Amino acid sequence: MSTASVPVAAADRNLLFGILAVQMDFVSAEQLIAGMNAWVLDKRRPLGAHLIDAGALAADTRGLIDAVVEKHIQQHGGNVERSLAAVVRTAEAGPRQAEFRLGLSGIADAEVQTSLGHAAATPAGDRHATVAYPPRAAQESDGRFQVLRPHAAGGLGKVSVARDAELNREVALKELHDRHADHPDSRARFLQEAEITGGLEHPGVVPIYALGQYADGRPYYAMRFIRGESFAQAIERFHGEGEAKGSSAARVLQLRRLLARFLDVCNAIDYAHSRGVLHRDIKPGNIMLGQYGETLVVDWGLAKALGAAKDAATLPPEATIPIVQEPALKPLSGSGSAPTQMGSAIGTPAYMSPEQAA
Repeated sequence: MSTASVPVAAADRNLLFGILAVQMDFVSAEQLIAGMNAWVLDKRRPLGAHLIDAGALAADTRGLIDAVVEKHIQQHGGNVERSLAAVVRTAEAGPRQAEFRLGLSGIADAEVQTSLGHAAATPAGDRHATVAYPPRAAQESDGRFQVLRPHAAGGLGKVSVARDAELNREVALKELHDRHADHPDSRARFLQEAEITGGLEHPGVVPIYALGQYADGRPYYAMRFIRGESFAQAIERFHGEGEAKGSSAARVLQLRRLLARFLDVCNAIDYAHSRGVLHRDIKPGNIMLGQYGETLVVDWGLAKALGAAKDAATLPPEATIPIVQEPALKPLSGSGSAPTQMGSAIGTPAYMSPEQAA
């Protein structure tokens, strides 16, 4: 076997694991698609580990599915491709056909798509020419944004990868969770997040493309879909490789690159402070690293607009570029929510500033 075939074999096995897990009702189709997207970003760990990290699967259940995978491959002559093809044919016969076809075929990774080719499960034609998943979201956004697959979820909202029909590009579409959709305070916080993120026009802040609402009043907004990894993943990989390879000139260079990313974050946050905005949840998981040197601060859901920008006199002098201070950012939605009450915790404890913790 050539070294080039090893990653594809790993994708075959992970896909087999995921589809069997869905068929046995241990995980949902949405969780499988999210798990495969996580595996694409970190292929050193199997799909089962990513599903455990996401809280979608228990450790003992993973062991059970691993055993089923081994047995299934044995029943197909030890050939993982034939085993995968048989499982996908079964999946296509059931009610989850749309989830598998629309979700898995939308994962932008050559190895995953090769695995789907092995299973003969990829729809014919352009893999981007799909209907919305779920259909409701695409129809209600006036047809411009066509949801392709789930991407991530937080406490307040969920993010999907969607097709922007006007500009023919993939974007990230953020919506409120259904459980928060009718809560006025949740809607207000969501709108403020969109306004603050869109108002901070800086290379280190993810750009917002559109803000709208569905027929029932639920808000949504579209932003750039960042292809890359989080700062947390990059840091974890750096330390993992250091334990395996030891000190080297390449490792020093990699550390310098990470420090440069950190400086990019400092510049973005300094800009936000100059506009009177506090992020209040800065952590490696909320920093995305693009594939071409981009460093973007994301998830401004806990941000607070103080209404007072940094004094221009405190800004460092520049020899060639005159400083033109931008006004304080004041979202049209006002404060965005009820005031933070004394004693309540806002942010992630391990990354809180002393002022927040106090």
